[in-house]
Amino acid sequence: MYNQWTWQLGRVRLHLCHGDLFGIIADAFVSSEQSDFWMAWNPSTIGGQIQRRWGYGVQEELQRQTHGETLPPGTVLETGVDGGITLFHAGFHHPSAPLGGRTDDRDTEHLQLIRRCVRDILDRSSAKGISSVAFPLVGCGLFGLDPSLLAYEFFHEVALFSQGSGTRPLEVSLAVLDPQITQKVLQAGVQAWADQLPGAAPWKAFKLGVPLLDEFEQNQVVRTGHAEWGAWMLVRYAELVSSYLLAVIASSVMPRKMPEEGLPVGYPMTFGWVRSLAESLAAHVASDNPWANVAARRFRGVGEDGAMLRRLAEDRNNIAHGRQFRSGDAIRRDLEDWLRPGEWHELAGQFAPPGVGELYPWLADNPMRSEAGVGIFERRDGNKSRYLVPSSGGQFFLP
Repeated sequence: MYNQWTWQLGRVRLHLCHGDLFGIIADAFVSSEQSDFWMAWNPSTIGGQIQRRWGYGVQEELQRQTHGETLPPGTVLETGVDGGITLFHAGFHHPSAPLGGRTDDRDTEHLQLIRRCVRDILDRSSAKGISSVAFPLVGCGLFGLDPSLLAYEFFHEVALFSQGSGTRPLEVSLAVLDPQITQKVLQAGVQAWADQLPGAAPWKAFKLGVPLLDEFEQNQVVRTGHAEWGAWMLVRYAELVSSYLLAVIASSVMPRKMPEEGLPVGYPMTFGWVRSLAESLAAHVASDNPWANVAARRFRGVGEDGAMLRRLAEDRNNIAHGRQFRSGDAIRRDLEDWLRPGEWHELAGQFAPPGVGELYPWLADNPMRSEAGVGIFERRDGNKSRYLVPSSGGQFFLP
């Protein structure tokens, strides 16, 4: 292991390492898997290297945990090997997902799922007293995600984790095997932090008057002229606004639509699922509900509204997989035309946008007063619902 860069972020010491993952001295290692958790035998993969180092017993333990079933994408499993080492297995994609990524925008959630896995692993490491954990560039090998964008999201998530309420120190390493992309990964990671510094945003904020949206826009929407990062944060904002508008629609139809309906237990609420459900419910919105009508018009899928949302989803897919995408300015224009903030602000002058209480259980207040923030429903885990706080990346559970 050589060419190592190190930063101290509060309780987290982050290392960017050029070399083999298993050349790092760590208490825990991360492997990327498909969600049936059958590890590849290919020695160029992390799963293949694990089996060459520790034998088939790791695979047998994974199968004992899965009972031979395919689990929801975004599931993280743990196994232990000799030397007290923990292995975290991040099952971020379904086994049917093709290598290289699809062009279908309804199957482009992998980067977000990886980010959730990263946060889950960091939280678990801290809770278990693990002092050091090493990650590869998850999803950037045979699966084909863009290493720079993965690094941008990884560095961002580590920074958010470091700002949490925990006090236990944690060493986090990111291994980059290919020397040709090390510099790009370094630049993307540092840019993720630079984009969080106060500064003039390159575009005027929408300021929609919904705390969930405005906090994300203020704290997370990138403040850079860099085409790739600016475009990525815009499509992420479009996804969050879509989730809020779906909550408005689902809370207004009769009978009221619950978030777990039609969403298998353990599976996350994805951008494609949000769009599909919003489009199906839009025709059933009562005409006397002004906010629900505004939301429904965005999803009726006809004319330019539908075309703009499809273009935004296509850009999201292309950015994630390192393909050519439209400029940030073009994405911004489509987002503004689809959202129509002028109409939003005019209506807000007469009727306040629906708040957390009106949209529960799609939205919920964080019960931990030490970690404020409104969460949006993400998935149903057993008997509890998991909520994600967009502005901080934190999560909480409610019955």
